[in-house]
Amino acid sequence: MADRAFSLNILTPEKPVYTGDAVAISVPGWEGRLGVLAGHAPLISYLKSGAIEVTPVSGKKISYSARGNGFLEVFNNKVVLLMDAVD
Repeated sequence: MADRAFSLNILTPEKPVYTGDAVAISVPGWEGRLGVLAGHAPLISYLKSGAIEVTPVSGKKISYSARGNGFLEVFNNKVVLLMDAVD
């Protein structure tokens, strides 16, 4: 994994949506958008419906649409999103 990347898992009750390395993610936080890069401080946050934008190591952005609510956890250069549903 590159120094500027982190491990990312986007999960729903039905299936994993994204599993791999990423260099950036932008998610719909409760009071506005949250961005995460490698080396981010530990964080747990409530998420709401909206656009999830992932920039994988390859550089081509991937967009998802989150429906329902969820949680974001950032710890030790790993990011996990647990969402009700993601398209």
